[in-house]
Amino acid sequence: MRILIADDCEIVRQVLSAILKKYGVCDTASDGEKAVDMFRKAWSESKPYDLVCLDVSMPGMDGYDVLEAIRNFEEASSVKEHMRSKVLIITAFSDDDAKLRTYNLCEGYITKPVNREKLKEKLARLGFFPQLAPPESKTPASEMERSHDLYDMIPQICLEHGKIVFKASITDPVTDQKSIKLISPDKLEFLKNVMQGQMIARLVDHSIQIIPGDGIVFDEKSGVFSAQKNGLVHFEGNVLSVCDTMRISQMLYRSLDFLGRIIIDGSVIDGIHVNGTLGIVVNGHVGASLLTSRGDIKIDRIHGADKARIKCDGDFYADCVYNATVEARGSIYISKESLHSVLKAGKTVKAHTVTGGYCVALDSIELGRVGSPKDLTTVIRAGEDFYLSDKISGLEKNIKELEAHLDRTSSLLGPYSSDISKAFSLAEDKKQLMFRLFAEKKRLETEHEELLEEYQQVIQCRRVRKDPVISVHEVMHKGVRLEMNDLQELVSDDIKGPFSVSEGLIRL
Repeated sequence: MRILIADDCEIVRQVLSAILKKYGVCDTASDGEKAVDMFRKAWSESKPYDLVCLDVSMPGMDGYDVLEAIRNFEEASSVKEHMRSKVLIITAFSDDDAKLRTYNLCEGYITKPVNREKLKEKLARLGFFPQLAPPESKTPASEMERSHDLYDMIPQICLEHGKIVFKASITDPVTDQKSIKLISPDKLEFLKNVMQGQMIARLVDHSIQIIPGDGIVFDEKSGVFSAQKNGLVHFEGNVLSVCDTMRISQMLYRSLDFLGRIIIDGSVIDGIHVNGTLGIVVNGHVGASLLTSRGDIKIDRIHGADKARIKCDGDFYADCVYNATVEARGSIYISKESLHSVLKAGKTVKAHTVTGGYCVALDSIELGRVGSPKDLTTVIRAGEDFYLSDKISGLEKNIKELEAHLDRTSSLLGPYSSDISKAFSLAEDKKQLMFRLFAEKKRLETEHEELLEEYQQVIQCRRVRKDPVISVHEVMHKGVRLEMNDLQELVSDDIKGPFSVSEGLIRL
C-alpha cells in the first residue's frame, strides 16, 4: 500500500506518517503543487497511491485544487472507479464548507487535531488495515493482535453444510469477549451504513458463487467485496448488493444518520436529528427536530415550535411549514402555506401563502398570497445569496469576539505587549505569566489575520442578483416589507395580483 500525505504543517505530516507507516509506505508533500506532481509521477511509474490524505488549507494550490486535479487526471487517464485513489480530506475547519465543496470527490473527512482511533476506524471502512509484522519482527503478539482487530470486523463468506454463511468477530457487550459467530449481513452493525469504497466482506473459498449485485465490486485477487455507493448491505440468495434507500414504516422516535436516502412513512417527533446524505422523505409531520441532507428533503408538514431546522443542499418540498427554519441551497417549494417561518433558498422560493417570518432567495420569489391584514412581520427579500450572507455574519461575529479577546490579553500584558524582552527583569512566576500571555497574543493575532483573509475572500465571492423578481398571483397585504439588494419598500396598501416587482420598480 502506498500513501501520500499533503499538508503544509510539518508536525501534521510527522503525526500522520507515524500513524500510517503501519499501513504502508508514506510519502509527504508540503504544498499542493508538489502533491499533484508526486501523484502523477506515481502513476507514470505504475505505482499509484492507494490513499491520499489531503489538507484543504495549504498556501498556493490549496487542497480543493489538488483534489480536483487528482480526479481530473484519473478521468483523463480512464482509471476505473474502483481503482482510483481513496482521498481523505483533513481539515482544521469544523464548519460544513469543506464537506460541501469536496463531497462528490472524496471518501471521507478527518478533523485536526487528528484522532488516531477515528482515523483507524475511517481507514477500516475504506478497506485499509495495518500490515501484519513479519515472522522475524520483535513486535509483541499483543500489539499485532490489536493492529488486526479492525480487520476482524470484516465478515468472512464461507460454506457451512452446503449453505453460504457470513462469519464475523462479535464482542459481547457484557463480558467484552470476542467470538466468531454466524450472522446475517443485515444484522451486522458494520454493514448497516456503508460508504462508497468501504470493504464489505472477504471470500475465504473462491469456489463459492457470490454474485456482485447493484453497488458492489469484487476484487478477485484479494477476494474482497467493496461498496460502490453509500447505503445498506443486502444479501439474498447468492447476490450481495447495496441498497441506497432506508425505509422506516413507523413514527421515528430516535436520531438517525444514514449515508443513503431515508424514507419515513410516519412522523418525526421533537428533539431528534435525522441526517440522510442522499435525501430525506417524510410522509408525515415533523416536530421541533433537525433534518439535514446533501440531497433533497420532502415532507408533509412541519410544526416547529420555533425550534425546527431543515438544511439541505438540494431542493426542499412541503405542504405546510409552521414556525421553522428552512435552508436549501437549491429551491424551496411549499404547496400550501408558510407561517412565521424563515425560508432561505439558494435559487428560488415558490409558495402559495407566506405569512410572517423571513423569506429570501437569490433568483426569484413566486407567491400566491403574502402577509395578512393582522400581520406586520413579513419580510420578502430577493437577490441575496443567504449562504454567503450567513457566512459573512458568522465571520464578522468571530472577528469581533477575537478582537475583544485580543484587547483583553494586550491589556493584561501592559507595557510588555509590544516588547516581551522587558519581562526578563521580573520575578520568575510573573515572567512566566507574561510569556504565556505574549504567546497567546501572538496566537490570537495570527488567527485574526487568517479570519480577516477569509472574510475578504468571502466578500469577493458574494453573489448579488442584478435582476431579481418577486411575483404575487393573488394579493400582497399592507405591512409587508420588500427588499432587493440594498433597496427596501414597505407596502402601504393591499395590492391585488397578479403582478411582479423588480428592482427598478422599487427604485421608483
